[in-house]
Amino acid sequence: MLKSLLKILNPQCSDSSFLDEGITFYDHPTSVFVKPWRGRHNVYGIFELPSERALKYPIMLTVEGAGSYRKEAQMVKTQLCSYHTEPGHTSIKVCLKTRVALLMIMRGSLGVLRNPLNWKLTYTTLN
Repeated sequence: MLKSLLKILNPQCSDSSFLDEGITFYDHPTSVFVKPWRGRHNVYGIFELPSERALKYPIMLTVEGAGSYRKEAQMVKTQLCSYHTEPGHTSIKVCLKTRVALLMIMRGSLGVLRNPLNWKLTYTTLN
């Protein structure tokens, strides 16, 4: 009963077969923001990707202790007005579900959540 409830509250993506076409890339975020008490979309990583890599959606976000999540294009923010990007790079903002972040914090994993090395973006490119 508890496992089925957790699957509904935290639907993870265990099948990464949608990433099998082409070369697969992995990146960690340059910054992680964890402020779930501010509401939705306030737990996220900022990933700086080389501009020559045009993302092919869907992508996969993996956070240690939280699981893996499939993200479609409409789930990723690409226009980041207040964030400075290095020349030759594009920044994207990928959110983790607030309820998942709150569960991790209640389990005492706030430090794990705040560490950018525990976040990983897996994607393929259009080229």
